[in-house]
Amino acid sequence: MMLRGRLRCRGLAAALGAGLAALGCRAPEPRPAAPVVREWVLARELAGAEIRSDGLDLGFLVERRRLVWPGWQNPRREGGGLEIAAQRKQAEIRLPFFSRGPKTLKVRARCQAPPERLAVEVRLNGTAVGRLQVRVADGDFTLDLPEAAQVDGDNALVFHLDRPSGLLLSRLEVGEATTPTVDGGALLLPPRSSAGFAFPARAGLSVAGRAAAGRAGARLTVRYETGSGSVTVLEAAPSAQAQAVRAALPAPAAGVRYARLTFANTGSAPLRIEAPAIAGLPGAAAAPLPAAALGGRPSVVIFLTDTLRADRLGAYGYPGPTSPAFDAFARESIVFEDAWAHAPWTRPTVASIFTGLHPGTHGAGGFDRALGGGFTTLAEQFRKAGYRTGAVVSNHVVSQRFGFAQGFDVWNDGEKRRYGFSAKEAVERALRFVDAGPQPFFLYVHTMEPHVPYEPSDEDWAPFHAPGVARRPSLPILMAPKGPGEIAYLETLYLGEILGNDHAFGALVEALRSRGRLDDTLVAFVADHGEEFGDHGGHGHGHTLYRELTRIPLAVRLPKAARAGVRERQPVAQVDLLPTLLSLASLPPPELREGRDLSSLFLGRGAPAEPPDLVSETRFGKADKSALRIGPLKLIVNDDPRIYGELEGPLELYDLDADPGEHANLASRQPIAVQYLRNRLEVLRASQKRAAEVLRGGAKVELSDEDRDELRALGYVQ
Repeated sequence: MMLRGRLRCRGLAAALGAGLAALGCRAPEPRPAAPVVREWVLARELAGAEIRSDGLDLGFLVERRRLVWPGWQNPRREGGGLEIAAQRKQAEIRLPFFSRGPKTLKVRARCQAPPERLAVEVRLNGTAVGRLQVRVADGDFTLDLPEAAQVDGDNALVFHLDRPSGLLLSRLEVGEATTPTVDGGALLLPPRSSAGFAFPARAGLSVAGRAAAGRAGARLTVRYETGSGSVTVLEAAPSAQAQAVRAALPAPAAGVRYARLTFANTGSAPLRIEAPAIAGLPGAAAAPLPAAALGGRPSVVIFLTDTLRADRLGAYGYPGPTSPAFDAFARESIVFEDAWAHAPWTRPTVASIFTGLHPGTHGAGGFDRALGGGFTTLAEQFRKAGYRTGAVVSNHVVSQRFGFAQGFDVWNDGEKRRYGFSAKEAVERALRFVDAGPQPFFLYVHTMEPHVPYEPSDEDWAPFHAPGVARRPSLPILMAPKGPGEIAYLETLYLGEILGNDHAFGALVEALRSRGRLDDTLVAFVADHGEEFGDHGGHGHGHTLYRELTRIPLAVRLPKAARAGVRERQPVAQVDLLPTLLSLASLPPPELREGRDLSSLFLGRGAPAEPPDLVSETRFGKADKSALRIGPLKLIVNDDPRIYGELEGPLELYDLDADPGEHANLASRQPIAVQYLRNRLEVLRASQKRAAEVLRGGAKVELSDEDRDELRALGYVQ
């Protein structure tokens, strides 16, 4: 169990029975009268620990992602063996040595023919340590690693090939391969090895456990480390009989968010540490906010604008005239400054809004993946409560064919296969639904402007382009823009489309007002994701997880404009909408969801006690990325291109308070934060994967020629 708990799936036992244990989810507990603290048992967390040892082998190095991207192909496992292949003239492996001293490197290598032999120079931290003459048949080589070439911690072992690729390794050992392991609740430390555990730093913590040595010669050292340095908090020479060890941990300095506690065996005999733990941490995640209701049976409208980045709207600080209607609406609404999208393209994000589940759980994250019928959607919940439910959807990516019509009485006026209509027409259709019956109703409106192709009217485009600029179609330019000038031109078209969409949204709001229905209706304006215009050297969407794609607008007008003009800085996510809207309407949420019920926050009756784990991902074309944000720190893990498989790609860490544009990568300067966030991300992704397996998320759909044509029209494929 991580410090902040697993995914907060409430009531899952009733829905899935035995699946509860598989997902690590549980029902919320009442808020305790006094803070509850516990011991965080570290042996359970060894998979995420920083391991150092003077004895290493190839299996450990692959498992721990020590093969440096992109020098190696995905490891091959055949017949119980393991083999790695270099795909560059220079391929690096990082050896996490515990200490400096005489060491021997043993390698089993072969080359791919032709040619029949391959010359390889081996260097350690830039020092040449030997040359290998590798042939087609396996050969065994032994090299001495001089102490003078070594460093404490990561050592760069680099293979320099005389041609671009062809080296295959099936064995790589340094000394006797002995790394820390777990036996039940005990941590086993071989001689000259260590395990370091990253955790959120705070005052009042201590380390506890019981240490024993199999024979004389073991020595335990416990170090506390932050970015500003390390201090030894405990030293002991345990005997065969276990003895208690306990020490207080220093209070972190101001601004320190994460620390690392390292257990090291500096001696010559194995060491066993029973129940190593950090004591004084919170016993569980903070209790959720209580549900809050508006009273009565308000109608609910979700107006989703496709591909709209928040910072291009006036209410979010944009100086141009893109959004007069939205800005007026925002003055009557709660504006959420920090709303988070779970993916940088449409299908997974809309599925998250509809289900309250992350893309990794609902599985609708690929071109050929649909929203499965086993999920309970927002529309189904409202219909079950007696609401009329209608949808007007201009984007075929979230069509009925891909499972998104679940729970809707009316879908696109019954035209199930017609998409791509204008925002103006979408509003006209939406108002027909409003007028067709009584309240309460649930209405979902999904407009395509400003999604590519950007083709605003000349009138809407006029405020954004320089005089004399000739009008050109957007899609051919988007496929291959020639420099910043063409990207800037595309953005003027994009801004014109925002304005056109704004006119339509304003018409909907005023029509509800004139019909006397606005003040008993909750209206939520949101986007699925944003759009890039050279912010990080690219354009469009789907390919990255930077804020231009994941920060979205969210403004909610409550009935009678309650809490009008509030600017809410608390982070919110798309998965939070389902439980929140249902609670505000006095309806129970489905038994399985991962979003938070923020109805108390919406009504000004409370705020979350701690920042949420905000997860986003993309599996879009060749893009394969995941991100986790906790507080101001955001980690992006790049596992693309796909050929690199399980190998480690570049890591990016950003402090959004200091660097909202995400241009200063802090990963190399804050390794402890990277370790904690990456471990937390992997735990969350693994939990989502288990949930998806139980729920059978991500139903596969065979794409038709028409599906491919529609994807091509949106610029998703060429």
